[in-house]
Amino acid sequence: MSRANVAAVVFLGVALSIIGCGGESADGRSGFRIEGTEPGDCEDNADNDADGLFDCADPSCEASPLCDPGAGGNSGTGGVSGTGGVSGTGGVSGTGGVSGTGGVSGTGGVSGTGGVSGTGGVGGSTLCADVDCNDDNECTVDACDPADVQCDYTDVADGTTCDFGGGLPGVCAAGVCEDAMLCSGVDCDDGNDCTAGICDPTDGACGYMNLTDGTTCDFGGLPGVCTAGTCTTEPCVTNALCHTCPDQILCDTDNDCAFSGYVCVASGCETGQGAAIKQCQPSRGGSCTNVAECPNSTDYECIPVGPNSPRCVRVTPGCSPTTETFDCPPGFSCEVGACVDRRMPCDSYLDCPKSHVCTATPSSRYCIRTHRTCNEDTDCGGFAAVGSFCADVDNDGTKECVGELGASGQGCVNADCGGSAPVCEVGAAPTVASCGDYGLCRNSGECDAGFECIGLWQDGRKECVRIGGTCDQVMDCNPQQVCAAPRSGGPPSCQSGSAP
Repeated sequence: MSRANVAAVVFLGVALSIIGCGGESADGRSGFRIEGTEPGDCEDNADNDADGLFDCADPSCEASPLCDPGAGGNSGTGGVSGTGGVSGTGGVSGTGGVSGTGGVSGTGGVSGTGGVSGTGGVGGSTLCADVDCNDDNECTVDACDPADVQCDYTDVADGTTCDFGGGLPGVCAAGVCEDAMLCSGVDCDDGNDCTAGICDPTDGACGYMNLTDGTTCDFGGLPGVCTAGTCTTEPCVTNALCHTCPDQILCDTDNDCAFSGYVCVASGCETGQGAAIKQCQPSRGGSCTNVAECPNSTDYECIPVGPNSPRCVRVTPGCSPTTETFDCPPGFSCEVGACVDRRMPCDSYLDCPKSHVCTATPSSRYCIRTHRTCNEDTDCGGFAAVGSFCADVDNDGTKECVGELGASGQGCVNADCGGSAPVCEVGAAPTVASCGDYGLCRNSGECDAGFECIGLWQDGRKECVRIGGTCDQVMDCNPQQVCAAPRSGGPPSCQSGSAP
């Protein structure tokens, strides 16, 4: 047999093996079977039913798990074949039938660059691509579960910071943002009377704001004023009565006085805003050993005054004219149930009217009335001339303070006087008392000619004064003035000491 005949026989055998083997297919094509009817059909890179479609590209393989889009396909960079099927330009042959321009070989073949898919099928992770699980809660971690395409939420760790709203910080607790309450328990008091401390709830830090300039403050126990957030010594306005700004045992009320029996008394000086600067002073009620020696046991107690002996101290509000000495500080008069300041500034006794002496405190100098009720000589210290005595000057049954009569070693009483000098009066110098025309009396018959006995104060005591005065009692005069005879003598008038 010639070589040409041999080649023809071989060609024909191959063709028949491709076309004729396997009998008739289920779709009517003789010799072929339906793709996917045998195990491995959909992944063998072969066109088992000769319809020009390979593996998962063949509709007959759609039911195969290998071709389920959810599983991702065959994956890879290529599929079963490249550009064609068994032959070059298509199918078994170009135009159909056994022969044609195609054939067994060609440009395609089993392998190539193409295939079922390009980059690999449809992956399962793409199922959550369009699912929005954001619950707008900073205290949870939000995620989509591709197994059931449902959102899952997991609490973040307790204490994680979050935004509570309104600009306030928060902390996460069991998946919920709660107010961090950063100011809870924060004390912003800086100990400065001139600032106001405020806690900032956004960070828990203290901020401070200066109080208005002029606000009063405590300058180490002294009155002060705020200036640019700092407490400085308050300007103290001095005057004729108060010559030195007080800086000791300051007070606002009697309750501020730590010593027993001390009362809060205006010093005479004022703040820059016109408020009185007050100091604690000892009560000057009469001495006592028990309350029975006091005017009564309802309004008074017999108690020590500071480190000194007991005195009758009023413990109820108000005052009574008959007990003015016990109820009001020296230099004050009881008028309509209240103690009124009748202190007159002085530099010496010469500035004071008749029946008055000039007394001094660390900050003030003022005239006070000599004739104060007393029980013992010790009650009269500073209220009359040096060597003051407690005696019943006018023989009315009550004692009052009076100076020593000359060098007698005894207090002056009217019984020691007579004639044209019938009563005891403060002498020309504060060290002595002498008989004269201006002093205590019970009636005008005890006074010299041209004089009358009238009650200038509210305590019931009367004094001999010249007839024709411009005032009859202390209430006719302004505060820090008294109705009295001038130091040089004459009818009574409103006296103001050394004040202009």
